[in-house]
Amino acid sequence: MSEARRRAFREALGATGPLVRLFAYWEEKAGGAEMPPRGAIDPTEIPDVLSALYILEPIGEGAYRFRLAGTGVRELFNAEPTGRTVAEMLPEPRLRDAARRSYTTVMRDRRPWLTDTLYELESGETFRYRRLSLPLGEGGRVDRILGAFELSGDPRGRRPFHEILPQVVATLDRRELAG
Repeated sequence: MSEARRRAFREALGATGPLVRLFAYWEEKAGGAEMPPRGAIDPTEIPDVLSALYILEPIGEGAYRFRLAGTGVRELFNAEPTGRTVAEMLPEPRLRDAARRSYTTVMRDRRPWLTDTLYELESGETFRYRRLSLPLGEGGRVDRILGAFELSGDPRGRRPFHEILPQVVATLDRRELAG
């Protein structure tokens, strides 16, 4: 990743929060390489991100399985995603297709990906969902995706994220950025 692209990516991430911390950790573990090998990642080294952290394994064309999911990820889905596929956890086609597209881009281009979306609900409430996806691998081959999410203004209560989407009346802002 060029220095200009890296700067733009850091700016889009913001100054603080788990996504900023995860990106810094990923860069540190890459040590100047295109990406760190999956063996270099130890989730216990980033305890402030652990709850929102997940690791995906590619299992076929556009298909991914959760190998690890923090407690915040389980709460987001209101279910245990470890061992299950992204398609199983995201039954809503719009979400599933957006996730598949971003993960496939990370795999193909071997670059970080940031999704940042501001939603408005029927009630007038707004919430922001941000997801960072980072490639892991060696020899130019990605074999895992390391990721985390942030959710602010969370209107879910105890409902899974995909059950809130039918109440969305507008996407007020959406950015997708490849590193």
